[in-house]
Amino acid sequence: MTDEYVLHGHVRSGNAYKPALMLALTDTPYRFVEVDLPGAEQTGGDYRAKNVFAKVPMMTHGQATMRQSGTILLYLAAQTGQFGSAGPAHRLQVSEWMFWEQERLFVGVGRSRFFRKVVTGDPAVLDWLATIGNDALDTLEAQLNTTEFLTGSAATIADIACYCYARLAEEADFDMSSRPATVAWRDRMEALPGWASPADLMT
Repeated sequence: MTDEYVLHGHVRSGNAYKPALMLALTDTPYRFVEVDLPGAEQTGGDYRAKNVFAKVPMMTHGQATMRQSGTILLYLAAQTGQFGSAGPAHRLQVSEWMFWEQERLFVGVGRSRFFRKVVTGDPAVLDWLATIGNDALDTLEAQLNTTEFLTGSAATIADIACYCYARLAEEADFDMSSRPATVAWRDRMEALPGWASPADLMT
């Protein structure tokens, strides 16, 4: 069994981009394996046998197999000693933002983008998602008006988790002109050494 990091994902997946970006920011070598999402490779065969959730990402490292983006980020923070928490109280803050991202930001922004750019969504669903997305982006803006990154002066895996969908806000038809703190934070994330786009990391 190799100790190589192997990341399974797809360039369109913001959730797969999270561990890919973490690997890049920590200068951790890895091998990328594309999962054919349009062809539904994730829903059957060998992939489904390894990943009961039938989603991307999935990462293997030695004997470990991880099948959720947040779990992978936590694992990589522990393995690399980078972008993790600075103690128990800070760990709670980081965890809160990571859980919130999947509940609100991913649903509001990620799903809005999917139903606008990938498949055509029902207008009522789009309106509902827009409400969630605007609330999520306003939450980010309120926090980033007070701190440079989500939990303080340094980026953590919470920032990586939230950045990967916040960067797509305009593609989902959200107006960012009234959210300058969030735009500036996205710029700070993209200025981190090792930052690269999904196309650079997952092709």
